[in-house]
Amino acid sequence: MSRPGNDDLNPLGKIIDTHGLRGELKVRTHPEDRDALLAASRIFLQSAGGQPSLVNLVKARPNKGYVIIQLEGYDHISQVVDLVGRQVLVNTADIRREAGRLFWFELSGLQVVDQQRGDIGVLEDMFVTAAHGIYVVQGPYGEVLIPAIEPFVVELDKESGIMRVDVPDGLFPESP
Repeated sequence: MSRPGNDDLNPLGKIIDTHGLRGELKVRTHPEDRDALLAASRIFLQSAGGQPSLVNLVKARPNKGYVIIQLEGYDHISQVVDLVGRQVLVNTADIRREAGRLFWFELSGLQVVDQQRGDIGVLEDMFVTAAHGIYVVQGPYGEVLIPAIEPFVVELDKESGIMRVDVPDGLFPESP
């Protein structure tokens, strides 16, 4: 494994276990970041307090809510057992994606501004229902749940760190 330069690294998940005897690893990610890991060509592994180390992915596949990965140069369980517990990071330049596609790690922490109420807080979490994703915003109004679809999400400005939304009265708490 080699060390990264000044790459802009973003957390995708954590290695939680080995998988089989051929050196595969089980990674837990946020559900909305799973596709980012599946589309990455290389990743960085970081132990608590350590420097991130670059590794190439041989393969990545979904498996029962997790992602199973195989790292280049690691083909036996004895070589990967010490990697359990490490954080998995990625440089956005290493992800193959459709134009305009954003992943959870790129949205987390955005300031959320409603068209009628102004600043309503920070995007802190997301979960998925059968119909669509739901953004969880924490701020002066408490917890606000916003459907992650148009017409509720008006604009995502990643450059300025702002998500503009239009939350109808029925989905919004009465007072701050």
